[in-house]
Amino acid sequence: MARNFLLTGFGPFLNVDDNPSGKLAEALNGTLLKTKHGSVQICGKVLAVRYDSCAAETLLAARQIDAIGILGMGVARSATEPHVERTGHAACDGVTKDADGQTRASLGTIAQYQSTHSAALATALGVTLSDDAGAYVCNAWMYGVLAGLQPPAKALPAAFLHVISEGFPADALAAGLTLWINGF
Repeated sequence: MARNFLLTGFGPFLNVDDNPSGKLAEALNGTLLKTKHGSVQICGKVLAVRYDSCAAETLLAARQIDAIGILGMGVARSATEPHVERTGHAACDGVTKDADGQTRASLGTIAQYQSTHSAALATALGVTLSDDAGAYVCNAWMYGVLAGLQPPAKALPAAFLHVISEGFPADALAAGLTLWINGF
């Protein structure tokens, strides 16, 4: 029996009608990876671009499928290369509206949370590591998921990948995830 890995991407937002992160999560949904843990099935989920629910939906889905790890993805429209985020910050810009028309200036009282698994994922994917998840919903996902995984909650490996507007090759992501999961 395969174990499960949660892969999330986002749906449309602002001027992005066709979000490559959501398309990638859909494309890899159901993919079986052969790892040292045995078969691991990717469970892809597309999230609405909402400050208030993206992290909670992710954590609930991870519990429901008994995930061995979580990778969130979003698109960085101004980036020229994909990169893995290490840090989720409590501050958002307070101006940019999500899919519900909501804004956020602050996500919590703890200044930041860091993923201890991001560097290994960046290496596995052959991309750079960043400490700036932005000031929008991708950052809210990173901050909220990492906060939700703090003790006493079950600590799962979790990280966030920013893809570029052109996306990211699905086969390269699957191969990188296999390497990353082998490191758990």
